[in-house]
This record gives sequence, structure tokens and C-alpha cells, in this order.
Amino acid sequence: MSQRNTPRVSILVLSKNSARTIRRCLTSLCAQGYANLEIVILDGQSSDDTHKIIREFDSAKIKLVVEPPLGHNHALFRGIELCKGDIITMCWADEELTPGAVFWGVGTLTNHPELAGIYGDVYMTDEDGKLLHYDILGKGQPFDMGKFLCWEMIPNYCGSFFWREALERGGFFDVDYKQDLVMFEYYWRTALKDPIKYIPGCVGKFSTGGHSSTRQGLLDLVKYGIGSIQRSFAAGRIPRGYRTWQLKAETGLRMAIIPGLVVSLGDVESAAQIASEALKSKEGIARLMPVLGQMLGCNTTSASTKQVQAVLERAQELLYFSLGETPPERTSLTTAMEYKIAQPQINARLNTAGARQNNATDLILK
Repeated sequence: MSQRNTPRVSILVLSKNSARTIRRCLTSLCAQGYANLEIVILDGQSSDDTHKIIREFDSAKIKLVVEPPLGHNHALFRGIELCKGDIITMCWADEELTPGAVFWGVGTLTNHPELAGIYGDVYMTDEDGKLLHYDILGKGQPFDMGKFLCWEMIPNYCGSFFWREALERGGFFDVDYKQDLVMFEYYWRTALKDPIKYIPGCVGKFSTGGHSSTRQGLLDLVKYGIGSIQRSFAAGRIPRGYRTWQLKAETGLRMAIIPGLVVSLGDVESAAQIASEALKSKEGIARLMPVLGQMLGCNTTSASTKQVQAVLERAQELLYFSLGETPPERTSLTTAMEYKIAQPQINARLNTAGARQNNATDLILK
């Protein structure tokens, strides 16, 4: 391995038909000024001007690898495999690193050798790189294993910096990308062996228009995320204090996805399918109702009461169908005020469920 005072840094960029954004991305990376640097671009056979723009930079630091489209999850794992640096960071083709970000990452990790990785804050931008606000909207939180497991805190991946040897020690390269959520495993497996720390400071610009904001991206998070959680518990890769948290972790992931589907995409059906799983347990219902309430009270692009009502009603129907039963007649929550009035009744139902909590039909909100 390179000497730790001048470690080689790999920046991974995933791209496919990224001509609209990749120029500003690479401009920010090439301007970092760190000598021992490689920029690894894994491209999924772009058919637009992406490759032409990359060649314009004519930099020995850039390594372009073109492979058939792998899907985002597989591509991320493959890209990290291609990185040969002692330290690995990521910046997708529609993102940027702020000036000095690499020096920030290297300096922090070399001064704190006990850390496996660090992450900071990011600015939020649109797809063209325009700041949505002038303050830091993507402000990080201190890393907490319990909250991370339950999706109550999500670190900023753009501009996170990890020692490759820490990834190896945590078993990251044993991940099954066909079943596991690679980004979850990237943090989770590493944190089981070595500490990860949030360091305040804006190191990147995160675009809100990326893959994770699309319907397929959100559904992939659920598919692979649930897989990662289930296999982590089955394999015993869970610290002693969290070994009874599997349901809580699965529910937390589902709840983290629903607002994006409804508020950003208006996809009531997909949100209802995810919510119907929550209705199968007391834990799920307890987490679902506040999420629906927050969607109603959101100050920006809030979901309408009609949308929230549709999610809840359709989720109940789907649950009944999964049990081979006929759904009861729908009960409408036509206004936000009626939702608030209904909340005490919901809580009372949860409190009286008691020993019946394993019977899904007893926990449906009627």
C-alpha cells in the first residue's frame, strides 16, 4: 500500500448517457489539485456525447472503462472493484466535489488512522448543477449504527472517503450484488469492524435528479435493501444490541421510500404496495402513520390529503387480497383535520392489539 501521508485516491464516477452533466462533474474532479489521484469512470455504453466530452479533458488521471449496462447496484460494486487507490470516494456523473474536497478527505483520514471512513455535508442541486438553496440542505448527521440499520439516518455518499483496506477488512468485496444493496453494505460491513465518522464541512454537490430519485431507483432500494437486511440478520452480522431489530429495520427502509414515491413521483400504487407490508405488524403501523402525517404537513411539494388517503386505502385493499379475503368498504379520511382526529383512535387500536399483533387482519386500520 502507498505511504499513508500521500495515499493514492480513487474517485469513482458512474455514467450512462451523461452528456448533459459529466462536463461539470469532471471539471470539479480535475480541479482538485491532488497529485496521487485516479478518476475511474465506469460507463454503461453511452450512446450520446458522453465519451466525446470525457476525451476533451485529455487527463492521464482519467480511466474510462466501458462495459454493458449492469444496473446501478451491480455497476457500483464493479466500479469499486476497479478502483486501485488506498482511499476511495464517489461522485456520480451529475454530481461535483467542492474545491479542496480530496485534500479534506485525505487530511482527515491520515490524521485519524483509527477511522475507516468519513463523510460530510453536501449542497443540493438540480440536474444542471444549480443550487436549489444557498444553505447546505444535505447536512449530515453523526453516524449511529442503530439509526443507519433502521434508515433513520442516511449518510451523504457523495464525497465520502473510505480506506480500501477497511472495506476489505469488513468483507465488502464478498457482497452478493445480485441480492444485496451495495451502498448499504459499503457502510454497514465496514462499520461493524471500524468506526465511521461524520465531519462537518461541505464536500460535494448532490443532484436531486439522479437514479435514486426515479421510480426504479426507489424500488431497487427496497428490493436490494430488504435483501441486505434479511441476509445480515440470517448470517449473524448484527451487533448483540440490535439482533431483535429485523422488523424495525425492514419497516424503516419502507418508510424512507414512501415519501419519495408519493411526493416526488405521485406513484400512489407503488407506495401502497410498500405500505401494505407495514400494515402486517404493530411496528409497521406505528411507523407508517407518522410518515403519512409528515407528508401532509410538508412545507414544500406536500402530498395532498387525497394522495395520502389513496395510499392508505389501497394498502389495506392489497393486504386483504394477499390474505385471500375481500376488502371491507373503504373509510375515507377526506381532510387533514379528520386524519388528526383519527390518530387517537389508531393509537388506541395499537394499544389494544396486544397478543393479537401477529394476526394481520386484526391490525388493519378500519
